[in-house]
Amino acid sequence: MARCAYPGLLPEHRTALTAPTRSCRDRGDVGRAVTCAVMQVFISWSGARSRELAVALHGWLPRVIQAVDTWTSEEIEKGTTWNTEILSRLDEARVGIVCVTPENIDSPWLNFEAGALARSPNHTRVCTFLLPGMKPRDLHQPLAQFECTTPSKPDVRRLLDSINAAATEHYGKTLSEKFLDSIFDKAWPDLDRKLRKIATSTVTVPAGGSRLSALAEEISKELARAGLDAPTLASGASLSEAPLEVQLNVRRLLGELSGGLEQLSPSERVIVYGGEDQKALFEMARGMVAEHRWVEAARYLDEYVEVNPHDWRAQKWRGIAHAMSRQGHAADAAALDAYKHAITALPPRAGRNTRALLFNYRGAMFKRLGRYKEAESDLRKAVRSADDDLLLRDIHYNLACIFALTGRRDDALTHVRAVGQARRETDLIRRHLNDYFKALATDREFLQLLAPPPDRVATKRSTSRSKRK
Repeated sequence: MARCAYPGLLPEHRTALTAPTRSCRDRGDVGRAVTCAVMQVFISWSGARSRELAVALHGWLPRVIQAVDTWTSEEIEKGTTWNTEILSRLDEARVGIVCVTPENIDSPWLNFEAGALARSPNHTRVCTFLLPGMKPRDLHQPLAQFECTTPSKPDVRRLLDSINAAATEHYGKTLSEKFLDSIFDKAWPDLDRKLRKIATSTVTVPAGGSRLSALAEEISKELARAGLDAPTLASGASLSEAPLEVQLNVRRLLGELSGGLEQLSPSERVIVYGGEDQKALFEMARGMVAEHRWVEAARYLDEYVEVNPHDWRAQKWRGIAHAMSRQGHAADAAALDAYKHAITALPPRAGRNTRALLFNYRGAMFKRLGRYKEAESDLRKAVRSADDDLLLRDIHYNLACIFALTGRRDDALTHVRAVGQARRETDLIRRHLNDYFKALATDREFLQLLAPPPDRVATKRSTSRSKRK
């Protein structure tokens, strides 16, 4: 069994700490080595300053209560399956500490890890640890429900009591109040100094090959693993359809990248968006699109195009984010503006389907805004250029909408026929029988075109029978 040192430990305290254990590590302290009872403490973080808090606690806590083994994701070795290690550590933890800063207070990843700890079958104790200067009232749900530790000496001492009590519950042994007070008083100044330094630290914009770029590259790889490329995301695919491991990886990376970007001042962001780190913005937006966080994605892309208005890809994604946010006329107008800029900036060498896609998107926005002549013009350009079946069906759907809205029944039916029996488009048409296709809602020929083919009806009936059985 591994052993670790307890400098200055009295004999009765050594006895108190010799409970059964799964693992133990040598912390390199000077003193007499004794058998060490180890309890797992999981430290959660997201963002640069949150990470510094986690690192400070990771090194400090075992010096005060050496019967704990603290863990952060910084310890994951290269070649280890990242998500498997995280889930394993969450499951083993008896205490969870969530490091909260102003920039990560709404981090999806922190919320996930805190929730996972709270639901642990081990009855894990969960608390938040705040950056100096923050108050408990700054927290929102769900983090606000947990015990909160401010970086003051009395609060940190109470945190140690909670950890000590958890060790008692799980191992039946604990440190005495007198001994804990003694070692805490000696160790506190070191932690206090580190916490104050973290609170006053400023964020610098890193050079090329920075952490932001590295995070962006990791997000790109994870989305590619799940097949969530640009056309797939634009069609409405979601991260929730990806394997659980990919979902967790992307959400953690997004939390970290979001924390890094949020710490930048407006002038620093201009440098990032115009420099080698601009890929971070794209992957941030793509990740948010994958999670259907349309409003946030649109906000980042609005910022980016102020610096890079001629970046057609960014304008395209900006249009998609605003269009999918469904925030009313203003969002639709912003999407239209984005698609206009994307078409203007599109290079001559762009492929036929890329050009058709942008005209289709802009036509759809003209449609939403009631500008039907402009919509028809764009959609006719799109249908002449496209040769991709999926894209063509979407264009025919939009043209059918325009003709139904303008009372051109025969033209509308022509494009409904062109859609064929594609489930996505026919389902869309059915959902819009009260608006786009209201004029055709009782038209027998139109409704016959929407009827599912016999094989689909037979499959549906067979499924229904099997469920009744």
